[in-house]
Amino acid sequence: MDPIRMGMEVFTVGETGAGCGWRETVTDPPYPVSRWLTAFTVNGGYLFWYMDRFRYPNDTLHGGLLWFSLQDQAFGVTLLPHSLDPALDDKVRPDVLHGELCVLHANSDTMTVTIWTTNSPSFDDWEQRYCIYVSRLCHPMGLLGDGGMLLWAKHTIHRYDLWSDELTAVCELGGIRYQGGRPPRWKNLFNFSVMPYTESLVRITAAA
Repeated sequence: MDPIRMGMEVFTVGETGAGCGWRETVTDPPYPVSRWLTAFTVNGGYLFWYMDRFRYPNDTLHGGLLWFSLQDQAFGVTLLPHSLDPALDDKVRPDVLHGELCVLHANSDTMTVTIWTTNSPSFDDWEQRYCIYVSRLCHPMGLLGDGGMLLWAKHTIHRYDLWSDELTAVCELGGIRYQGGRPPRWKNLFNFSVMPYTESLVRITAAA
């Protein structure tokens, strides 16, 4: 099946009626997206995917981000910062930091990760905002009020001090105890996904 011609459907949550339920978008996604990265949301109205540079036909758009506007029901493309090498997409990761679209690039020679951000309406005005001294790509979870940044890398959540460049582990996810889990069939078999908490349709309340 052609991944570009698969189409896309949007589900609207609301009162019963013509505006609720599944509906197909007028246009198909213009490019296929990488399977390893789930879409992420910016400004509550745009979905972003990392484009699959091995399958889309236009070589000039290598390393771009495909976006979908929930309001306009339209697709578009945002190019990555021009200084990034599109051939190194295994060392480049799009993400969201403090509500802004961002792109991270890991440099193994300098052991640094550079973070670009953009808050322009067209998402094409990139600003190099941070350069942090970490050895691998990570997920920026948020900025802290004391001059730190919360980072998630594999099974550990770190606090990075933007002034002293000090990296401190604050939570080892493998040591978290939780209820309702089944006994593992294999030793040390687990996986974690961390995301910032956002008030959703169903409130999280303590059990009575």
